[in-house]
Amino acid sequence: MSSFPGDSGLRHDKFGEVLESVVSFADAILRPRDAHYTTVHERLGKYTPFFDGCIGALDGTHIRVCVDRKAHDDFTNRKGWTSQNVIAVCDFDMWFTFVGVGKAGAVHDMKVLRDAWAVPGFPHPPEGRYYLVDSGYAGEAGYLGPYRNNRYHLREFERRRAENWDEVYNFHHSSLRNDMGKVRDWVKFGVASLQLK
Repeated sequence: MSSFPGDSGLRHDKFGEVLESVVSFADAILRPRDAHYTTVHERLGKYTPFFDGCIGALDGTHIRVCVDRKAHDDFTNRKGWTSQNVIAVCDFDMWFTFVGVGKAGAVHDMKVLRDAWAVPGFPHPPEGRYYLVDSGYAGEAGYLGPYRNNRYHLREFERRRAENWDEVYNFHHSSLRNDMGKVRDWVKFGVASLQLK
């Protein structure tokens, strides 16, 4: 059943009006509460002192889109379907502090992040602070990823405990990202809530 009576044109118009309203106040609500991150968040207690510099998590996800034939190849991601590559930054209170949209699905995660850095209002981590990221974003100052070529995901540790320091670190990194409530799931939920059925 439709949320709006009548044809889909009306729904499209209303969706556009709502989206414009949301965008108009996004700068006021999509920002860190404390831009200098002067305190260690209480959720980091069980990870102290190893992740005391962590200020949140950054992750990306692919959101399905329909595009015309001319743009099809640019929007086809590595899994073979058309999408936008969306990036989001979330703090430990599960507040979004940045959401970047509009990048074609074929664009690599690191390129999406580099483009986001150029956006006014992007919450760059202050010196000595960092975001937890997956291996697609690792290697940049202020973005702490897991050790590559080692087990990482929590399910990989269910049958066998960590066997070296890199795996111990990866286990705790993965646990902390998991404790944050899975930023990717929050992004997908938020976007899905806006899509018309």
